[in-house]
Amino acid sequence: MRLKIESKVEELQQKQKDYYNKRNVKRETYQIEDKIMKYNASKEKQWSGKLEEKWIGPYYILMNGSYKIKEIDERILKTPINGNLLKNIMIKKNLNQW
Repeated sequence: MRLKIESKVEELQQKQKDYYNKRNVKRETYQIEDKIMKYNASKEKQWSGKLEEKWIGPYYILMNGSYKIKEIDERILKTPINGNLLKNIMIKKNLNQW
């Protein structure tokens, strides 16, 4: 009986661990002056803009934590942005190799 209970407890603990790890993915952190794109969440529930870009930018990081960002023309956005809505810009160095 005792072994049965211990195995059930271990099984449930593993299940909780897997659930926690699945929900708490490590998020990317950004440094000040990193070049990023911002997810356009307003287009998520609209059918009218389904062919428009989902990511807008580029922007630069001004402040860490709840990220404060600015546009290339130095205009600063008023509201801070959650890091889940940001992604790094991949810059291709040699486009004229072909």
